[in-house]
Amino acid sequence: MNAIILDDEQYCGEALYHLLLKHCPHVSVVHLFTDPQEALVAMKDMAPDILFLDVEMPFMSGFDFLHAIGATSASVIFTTAYDTYAIQAFKVNAVDYLLKPIDRTELINAVNKVKMKPQPLNEQLLSGLIRTALEQQQAPRKISIHTLDGIHLIALDEVMYCKSEGSYSYIYLRGQSPLMVSKNLSEMEDLISSSKFFRIHKTHLINKDHILKVNKTEGGDVTMSNQEKVPISRQKRVDFFEWLSK
Repeated sequence: MNAIILDDEQYCGEALYHLLLKHCPHVSVVHLFTDPQEALVAMKDMAPDILFLDVEMPFMSGFDFLHAIGATSASVIFTTAYDTYAIQAFKVNAVDYLLKPIDRTELINAVNKVKMKPQPLNEQLLSGLIRTALEQQQAPRKISIHTLDGIHLIALDEVMYCKSEGSYSYIYLRGQSPLMVSKNLSEMEDLISSSKFFRIHKTHLINKDHILKVNKTEGGDVTMSNQEKVPISRQKRVDFFEWLSK
C-alpha cells in the first residue's frame, strides 16, 4: 500500500512518517505534505491507498480538504489532538482516527484494518462526516464540575478563564461568581479539551472568545471580558500568537 500524510506541522508529519516506515511494512511508499494544495494535486496523481489527514490546519481544515477532493478511493485515517467535535464525527460515522501524539500500536492496528477491509470515502460517508462535525461544532459543549455544594453543568462558552491556586483551580464564568474545584490546571485543560482554550501561563487557561485586548508592550498581557488582565508567559509567547492567528 502507499500513503499520503497531510499535516501542516512538519514535525508531526515526520513523526508519523518514521513510525510508518519502521512499524508498518504493508505501507511501502509514503508521501508527506504540509501544504493542502500540494496534497490535493498528489491525491489525484498518486491515488493513495491511505490518507492520513490532520484535522486542525489553519487555512484548510481536514474537513475542508475532504470537501475539496470529494469521494476518494483512499481509506482516510484522521489525526487529531483532542478536538472533541471532530472525534464525535468520526465515532458516529465509524471512521478511523489517531490521537496525537500517535501511539505505535494504534497506528499498526489502523493500518492493518485498512489492509483487511479498505473503506473508501464515498459521498455518503463524506456528507455524514461533515454534517456531524458541523452539528457538534455548533452545539454548546458542557462539562461537569464537582464542587463542595454539588455538580455544576457548565457551558464552555460561559468560561472566560481558569486560574490555578496550587492543587485547586478557580473557574471564572460570565456573569457569575468563580467556582473552586479540586483539580489543578493541567487536569482542567484535559477536561475542557477545546482548541478555543490556551494555557497562556502556568497559572491561567483562557478562552479565545473572551479576549478583549492583547497588550504586547513590556511582558505582555491579555484583557479578558471581565476586564481582568492575564499575563502572557515568556515561554508561551510565540505559541500564543500562533494560536491567536488561527
